[in-house]
Amino acid sequence: MALAADVALLHDICLVVLVFIITQKEVNTPFIAILLTIVGYSINDTVVIFDRIRENLKLKPKDSRETFPQLVNRSLLETMTRSINTVLTTVIAVLAVYLFGGSAIRDFAFGLMIGIATGGYSSIFIAAPVLVLMRKKEWTREMENIKETPVTPAAPTSRATDAGQPAAPKGKVSTTKRKRR
Repeated sequence: MALAADVALLHDICLVVLVFIITQKEVNTPFIAILLTIVGYSINDTVVIFDRIRENLKLKPKDSRETFPQLVNRSLLETMTRSINTVLTTVIAVLAVYLFGGSAIRDFAFGLMIGIATGGYSSIFIAAPVLVLMRKKEWTREMENIKETPVTPAAPTSRATDAGQPAAPKGKVSTTKRKRR
């Protein structure tokens, strides 16, 4: 998971540097602070997503037919609202600083807006897919095992008559054990 997170961080840093080059903004000491802030912000979001993937892997039953890409997708969906809300809230706050702050802080706020937006994007759309690609051999093997495993019907959980067995006549005790609900 660390390598996938590093790929996403590299994306974030390169994109912010590229935007600063294209817009010809000054690269100075606050620029280094922008990059460090973006790294911290992005890795935090990536850790939240990867932690959910790890939790879902722990909770996954042994006989589950869910593949690793499906588990990652489910984990992303579970954390998507939190990630989007965090990014939007932070970008709105930094946008206010950009619009209403002084000229001295404008470049800093601009860099943070770009970095926070790309950090949220990369955690969802780069780090998780890279993780799936890195574990492709494992989940391919997992898929082969699922195909080879025969599907067994579920055991009946209701009364004997519901399971297709005749009911015992009145006055006689049924030999079929009933499960308690």
